[in-house]
Amino acid sequence: MATKTKIDELKEALKAQIKKEKEEQAPRNERVSVKRMAPPDQPMRVRILGPTEIFASEDVKSLMVNLPDGKMSVQRRYSSVIERLKEGEIKLKLAYPTSSVKEKKYHISAGWMITSHNLCEILVKSCEEKTSSKK
Repeated sequence: MATKTKIDELKEALKAQIKKEKEEQAPRNERVSVKRMAPPDQPMRVRILGPTEIFASEDVKSLMVNLPDGKMSVQRRYSSVIERLKEGEIKLKLAYPTSSVKEKKYHISAGWMITSHNLCEILVKSCEEKTSSKK
């Protein structure tokens, strides 16, 4: 019986350790909480995601992306869409611009854009920020 209680104690200790580790770790690509009916002045959240990392996460007024058949501008409260993206430059007009930076540009690989409930996620393999402009 003594060995049985030791085994039970070890199992309980292991379960407690696993539970503690799970509480400390957040999911790698945790989704942003966004309300379905966003107020008109709420900025859109844009996240540029890679297979293993988050390249950027910005609050924007609008963004411009390259599609295989042309350019597309996405505003706040845009309808739910899934679009294929062409490799090239995307422009983000920041919702909270600083005096020196009002727009950010990124060069992305081909990928996908998913927009829903004021959240736009851009899924690509590679992304690098270009120099910011004052426009």
